[in-house]
Amino acid sequence: MAVARSHARLGAGGTLLLTDYRPEIDGEVMMEGHSVTTWSPSLQAVVMYFFDASGEPPSVYRGGFQREALVLEGPGPEGSRIRHRTTHPAAGRMLTVSEFSPDGGQSWSEIFRGEYLRED
Repeated sequence: MAVARSHARLGAGGTLLLTDYRPEIDGEVMMEGHSVTTWSPSLQAVVMYFFDASGEPPSVYRGGFQREALVLEGPGPEGSRIRHRTTHPAAGRMLTVSEFSPDGGQSWSEIFRGEYLRED
């Protein structure tokens, strides 16, 4: 179990959502990440670029809203797929579930579940 902080703000005149992410376990920082999320008119999709401290190029996820969830999916290692589902079950709460598909999208298993509470 980790405790994470996520700080989000708008950028580029309100066209980008910029988010910094930092999970800790027992006070030790596990990783740091930064995402840039935007609407792509040419793709007609929400696109998220996720950067982390590994130095690798960003992971790119795209998708849109499916009922009340924002669902973004992208490639994982060796032909796998990664999917993120984000909902807001109540005011001031956000739930993100990440899933992994080793077979390119046929079967999925949960790899991450995060519940976030808004701090003002």
